[in-house]
Amino acid sequence: EVLSGEWFQWHYDCFSFPHGVEKLAENSACPQGFRMGRSLATQFHPELDESVLDHWLETGGSNELSGIGISSTEIFDQTRSRVGDARRRFDHLLEWFLKTV
Repeated sequence: EVLSGEWFQWHYDCFSFPHGVEKLAENSACPQGFRMGRSLATQFHPELDESVLDHWLETGGSNELSGIGISSTEIFDQTRSRVGDARRRFDHLLEWFLKTV
């Protein structure tokens, strides 16, 4: 499946799949991706890399994470170790989407 694998998620929002969409991914928290016509929606962050995460952490994310007992250093290290695989899956997602619209 095009959205299989681990994707970075940083949110507390939840929604229901809109009527008539092609459901692409969901987890126990909520829907994670769908396509409707020429639009692709994701609840996770396929674009995330170390520089994006570093910016989020520097602009309040570190405090947010520490408030819920999560180490920003651990999140950054996990992201760094997985960024190659995440980039390949993002490229695959983008190629798939462009071929299907």
